Amino acid sequence: MSDQVLSMGFMALLKTSVGTYNGPNAVAHEELDEHLQGNFDLTLNYEGTIVYQDVRADEDSGISFFNDEAHTKFIENVRDAGVEIDEDSVQFYACSWYDNADSYMSTLTEDEFRAQTKYAKP
Repeated sequence: MSDQVLSMGFMALLKTSVGTYNGPNAVAHEELDEHLQGNFDLTLNYEGTIVYQDVRADEDSGISFFNDEAHTKFIENVRDAGVEIDEDSVQFYACSWYDNADSYMSTLTEDEFRAQTKYAKP
């Protein structure tokens, strides 16, 4: 059954794009995304430029705080996964979306991320 869901967590720009999920590097994108999702609860966007965590508000009752400790744990988790990110680009996000469609996190592009967060290219 499809529902409106609330996802939240941190996301960050990769230092180097892994390529799109349907482009020339599709296999590399898919392998890295499966590694991240299966072992680290992280996901790549379709463009291959952003890594994010997807904490669903509907999965656990209670309250979560995304403070400095959570920020640090996200960065450590990404490092443990072997992915290099621009650590200055890490942003907290909350996203309401219909789970019978692609999430806004997965379709977000690097340009959209930069425009919405006002994060300039280093």
